[in-house]
Amino acid sequence: MKDAACLCKLALCITTVRFLMLGIMLNKVCIKEGVALVNIVRKQEQVDLLTKLGAKFVVNSSSESFKKDLFKAIDATGAPGFNTYCSEDNK
Repeated sequence: MKDAACLCKLALCITTVRFLMLGIMLNKVCIKEGVALVNIVRKQEQVDLLTKLGAKFVVNSSSESFKKDLFKAIDATGAPGFNTYCSEDNK
């Protein structure tokens, strides 16, 4: 994960993983590799679970304050900027 983030000059990953188990695995990898990860989920139960498992940045898209919370989470990562996709043009 960190290699992919470095390859694309990313300091931050944002995921909207629909399958919670995949989100949990991605969270573990990012924690291990030291890559900031903002998880976007749809239910408070998912927020609680990912937080319990060590996720630092979890945002509930069903929340009234979703946009505000998302920007706050991105700012809190300390990432100077991020790309929304990785491609040869972004190297």
